[in-house]
Amino acid sequence: MVYRATLPAVLAAALAFGTVPALAATTNETTKHDVTDFQRAKITLDQAIAAAQKESGGNAIDANFLKMNGKTGYAVSVLADNQIKGLWVDPQSGQATPETRLTTAELNQQSLDKADLSGVHNEKATLAQAIAMAEQHSGGKAIDAGVAMHNDSVAYNVQTVLNGKLSTTWVNPATGQIIS
Repeated sequence: MVYRATLPAVLAAALAFGTVPALAATTNETTKHDVTDFQRAKITLDQAIAAAQKESGGNAIDANFLKMNGKTGYAVSVLADNQIKGLWVDPQSGQATPETRLTTAELNQQSLDKADLSGVHNEKATLAQAIAMAEQHSGGKAIDAGVAMHNDSVAYNVQTVLNGKLSTTWVNPATGQIIS
């Protein structure tokens, strides 16, 4: 898979030159309103990732359902053409479009620190695989997924929704195993 071969080089270059653009980081700030809107979405987070990857030619490294510029949808960060790019995916149509305007708050929310980035270079599991594992583990649908620190290690953090309630599943990217 190209992602596994190029991610270490791209991340190392980005870190060396200090040019890491906005990466969407998972947060625990998902509101009840977000969950309600999410449950009305016709497409899943996994389908949004597939649409963003197809549109960009890259591989997803972060995705979440959120409200931006007055609309709810999926924000997906992909690694494409040796750059990290943001795409917006409509939750009803699945249409992915490049996102170029982000507020300072959104940029801050989407920033990952250097430790987060350096920890995904030895991944065995992709973000899509981590989502599938978390959905199977929780029985819910993924609303938010990305790279974050967990117990001093880098992991995929996947939030799922089941019966209107959020739960979090952590997946080790190096082993592809769920972290308890």
